[in-house]
Parts: sequence; structure tokens; C-alpha cells
Amino acid sequence: MAEATGDAEGAFALLADARARSGRLAEPYLWLDGYILDAQCELGRRHGHPDTGVWIETLRNLAFRSGMQDFALRSLQHGAALGRAGDDAAAAALADDLAAYR
Repeated sequence: MAEATGDAEGAFALLADARARSGRLAEPYLWLDGYILDAQCELGRRHGHPDTGVWIETLRNLAFRSGMQDFALRSLQHGAALGRAGDDAAAAALADDLAAYR
């Protein structure tokens, strides 16, 4: 909602706060962290935020470490959108693999 009302900086701050709060739980919800990171990456890409690359790598590490393949795909798509070499081909291959199981 913050972004929709023209407050992109407020949106970034809300997402950063959400990540900090979700990590305070005794057993953090990895999916929630991934979802927030994906939102940060998406927002960062739209607004050219300088931390977008860091968020993409953090999402990628979380996704591959925890086996959350949908977030792995999203991290590759975000990387491809930023022009990272190999991410487009890797995203296409992973998307094909995921489609085969659905």
C-alpha cells in the first residue's frame, strides 16, 4: 500500500521491518522470509534500489538451502531481469522442471 500511494521509501522500510520481526521468532518461518525477500527484490527492481542485488542473493541462498524451488526460480528471474549472466537460462530450465512436477 505504501508504494501504491507513492511512498516507495516507506515500502522498503516496511519490508525491512517485516524481515527483522519475522527473524525474532524462536523458529523463524523460512517461507515468510522468502516471501518478504521476493517482495523486496520486486520492489527494488521497479525502483532501482541499490540493495536489490543483495536481496536477490539472500533469496537465492535461502531458497537453495531450504529446498524452496519456487523462490529459487524467483531469485533467478530477478537476477535475469538485472542482466546477470546465466540466470535467464537457469530460470528457464528450473521452470521446465517445476512444470513437469505439477
